[in-house]
Amino acid sequence: MTVSDTSPRRNLAGWVWTLPLVFVVHDSEEIMTMATFLRSHADRLPGQLLKVTALSTGQFALSVLFLLALILVFCLLAKRASYTGLPMTLFAVLTAILFGNGLTHLGQAAILRGYTPGLLTAPFVILFTLLALRSFQDAGFITRRNLLPVLAAGFFLQLPLIAIALAFGRIFSL
Repeated sequence: MTVSDTSPRRNLAGWVWTLPLVFVVHDSEEIMTMATFLRSHADRLPGQLLKVTALSTGQFALSVLFLLALILVFCLLAKRASYTGLPMTLFAVLTAILFGNGLTHLGQAAILRGYTPGLLTAPFVILFTLLALRSFQDAGFITRRNLLPVLAAGFFLQLPLIAIALAFGRIFSL
């Protein structure tokens, strides 16, 4: 294998291992602001949303830790497969989930006409994920043809994933 053959893999490795850092920065903002936001906006949020998201800061942090562990498992799977094959395709979907989450934060802020937890870092998340997905596209893990379905899957898969993480935080908190 020549140096030029390994460069794209190194590039993919960089995107893969930066994603957990982007997630931590973004979700740290959410952890720090969620409880205060929910208390101050309880009158403007649907009751069902308040019921689902009514976690203590510790429970919410545990939910975030669950998601981070899942992300790291996907990172390790990608590394184990030398940043090729199905693990990288699945990682592209994971990246699209984070992209969808960033868009959701922008939508929430537009609907509520103000700050929502995660809003400050959402543009950075969106930019990072778009650049990462472009890199995955250049490497052949996603194509122009399946980019939109990957993004749509990411947008819709974030909802059950968040629900599972919140349930984890609620169930396993001390």
